[in-house]
Amino acid sequence: MSTLQAGTTATAAPATGTVPPAQRLLATAAELFANQGIRAVGIDQILREAGVAKASLYSTYGSKDALVIAYLADLDHADRNRWERAVAEIDDPVDRLLTFFDLASGAATRRDYRGCLYANAATEYPGVELEP
Repeated sequence: MSTLQAGTTATAAPATGTVPPAQRLLATAAELFANQGIRAVGIDQILREAGVAKASLYSTYGSKDALVIAYLADLDHADRNRWERAVAEIDDPVDRLLTFFDLASGAATRRDYRGCLYANAATEYPGVELEP
């Protein structure tokens, strides 16, 4: 993967029959990528665990690379929203900064922490340039 291109972003949701295939793919990929690593997870595993046909993956995202970008974009969107909500009433810049660490610490304790998800992704694709 030499160049990653942005794909469709969807909100992660639990895999149920009422959740659209794009969201099931993204939610499943997010869980697998966080727990096993991006390169260690194959498309077939994502499809199997999401209960989605291969055609849905390719019609929605186009490729695993685009699914990875959608995963990171969705993660970024969720983190930014969480940050904005957490600091909405905080004016002091030091307290705003400390809130970032509180959020990071809280997120780490809610999951089996295996490092920063962004840093983990970056180490799996060294030297890759992202296109907007």
